[in-house]
Amino acid sequence: MGTPNFFGRLPHETGQVIIRLPRSTDFTDRTLTMHFFVEGPSDVRLSALPVVIHRGAWVPGRMVENVVPDRWLTLSARFERENVLPGGKVSPVFDCNRVVLILYNNGGRRTWNGAVYIDDVSWK
Repeated sequence: MGTPNFFGRLPHETGQVIIRLPRSTDFTDRTLTMHFFVEGPSDVRLSALPVVIHRGAWVPGRMVENVVPDRWLTLSARFERENVLPGGKVSPVFDCNRVVLILYNNGGRRTWNGAVYIDDVSWK
């Protein structure tokens, strides 16, 4: 069990990998691609969300649902000059110092422990 987080998720129902970039990066009109692997039992179903962080604002890409563990997956998201944040605000992405992969449990087994491996992160 445990205490729910800000989004109402219990421990081990969500997780994230944060990658610090070596320098400020402009993601305007670029596609971020992540190649990753999630360890977990076969009955876990996940959603994956790529995010870039622009001056403290977490700017989400497109959520991919029905991610299955124990296989390599590729996730891509395109960022524009103005990107819609939760709540309807907009944010640019010209001064980003981190990229994030967020994983949400969306069915099957609700909690589990397992590693997340990221093989490649690129943007063009």
